[in-house]
Amino acid sequence: MGNGEYLPLSLERNYYMSFISWLIILFAGFLYLALRVSEIREKQKQAQALQLNLPTITADIEQVIEESATVSGQKLLIDSRYIRFLQSNDDNSSHLVSFPIMLSKEPDINEESYVQQVFLIQFNKYLAESTTYESWSDKGQWLSVTPQFGKLLRYNNQYYLNLGIQFSYTSK
Repeated sequence: MGNGEYLPLSLERNYYMSFISWLIILFAGFLYLALRVSEIREKQKQAQALQLNLPTITADIEQVIEESATVSGQKLLIDSRYIRFLQSNDDNSSHLVSFPIMLSKEPDINEESYVQQVFLIQFNKYLAESTTYESWSDKGQWLSVTPQFGKLLRYNNQYYLNLGIQFSYTSK
């Protein structure tokens, strides 16, 4: 029976090792679940973020500016050197982008107001008639666009209309 004495001790060790193995497996399972939850949250956060296609937006705004220049009789150009992101919200679902429109000379208040009105009319007409603005971001038709003009800008003795466009994502 000398060998029989060790049998309960051996079984006890097996149960102990089996218990530790189960604890390790459970811990690994919880870690895996925590990782999956974290990945899902990150994907949801990325889905909310608005990614703009600035070269396409700039090209389309150039078309609107050309049309506005024709209608208003003014020389207007977009200066891509000064296009910049002014503001984004915390979850990046909204961006304010500045598009300075170069003028041929310093406008008086009436000329400035007239050119702004012509641009806004042409811009709204463009958005209504065209579907290419859906390629301006990864959100397609869920993109909301709000143009607004700020104070007249002056860089290097050149005057610019300060066009700011608010791009935001409207959830489905």
